Amino acid sequence: MTDPESISPEELELALEKAYRRGFQHAITLLATCYPTGVTNRDLIRLANEHLQWRRELGPSRIVDSAPPRFADTLSPLEQHCRGK
Repeated sequence: MTDPESISPEELELALEKAYRRGFQHAITLLATCYPTGVTNRDLIRLANEHLQWRRELGPSRIVDSAPPRFADTLSPLEQHCRGK
């Protein structure tokens, strides 16, 4: 295991960005698999609410993430498309 002291801020930022992108890709893949004919807004709202409830039941995370990712103030291609930009 790598000593946390030896990870540079740039390496940490890159690792967080990669984890975010893997998570997003995983979510899209699950939606495509579970809803092969398409997902409705109602489905997405229900799934989002179920996820929020699950997160509340888990309680606060013991891991504090203080590294601001590079993409924090930018819109993803999907968000840009949804906002018509």
